[in-house]
Order: sequence, then structure tokens, then C-alpha cells
Amino acid sequence: GSDSSGVIIEFASSSFFDPGSATLRESAQPILSRVAETLNADIYKTFQVEVQGHTDDTPIRTPQFPSNWELSAARATGVVRYFLEQKMAPARLRAVGLADVAPKVPNLDPFGNPLPQNREINRRIVIRVNPTRL
Repeated sequence: GSDSSGVIIEFASSSFFDPGSATLRESAQPILSRVAETLNADIYKTFQVEVQGHTDDTPIRTPQFPSNWELSAARATGVVRYFLEQKMAPARLRAVGLADVAPKVPNLDPFGNPLPQNREINRRIVIRVNPTRL
């Protein structure tokens, strides 16, 4: 998709990460390689690339990820690190963890019951590609 300021590429977290993990799956690498190849093309060389990690509202409390803030930030950072390995210029990149504060759809129904399909939609990686403002 896109909005007034640029291109938005969105992926379900489940296609990149195991539940509760921020380690990129090997199966994600060909997809991210294609994205990096595109973003490294001359036409996009001056564009900023912001990688956002989003979770659902299910709490996580592990030694590595005390909350969804750490998990979402670590996932965004994992994608950024992969882009760096693909020779993307570091100054173009941003890693942003948004936990569950920017859901696309409600995590719960009006009665407070979980909506599993919606939670799946909310667990995502968003790559925003914007022209650099000089």
C-alpha cells in the first residue's frame, strides 16, 4: 500500500518469526532480500526506510522480552540488521517498536473476548519507505 508520504509494505509476523521470538526465520530471508534489492535500486537510494514491529495485546513476560515493547523493537531491529547485511546504508534505516499501541483492528470484541483472527492481523512488520526531506 501507500499513503501521502510513501510506500508501505506489510508482513504478518508469523511469516518472519516464531511466536515469542525475534529471530528471523530462514524462510523470511528471500522475501527480505527482494525488498532490500528493490530499496537499494537507484530510484529509492534517497528514501528513508522505517521498520515497525507490532504485536497484539497478549502480554509477554520472558527474561528476553519483559513486555511487547521489547519484542516489537527486537523484531524491527532484526529486519533492520538483515537490511544492513544486504548493504543498505545505515543512515536510511530506522527500527521502531510499537508493541500493541497501533492495532489495525480491535484485539477484543465489545464484550472483552479475544478475537484470534484480529490478533493475527495486528502481529505484523510494517516497512515504511519515504522520500528523504532535504
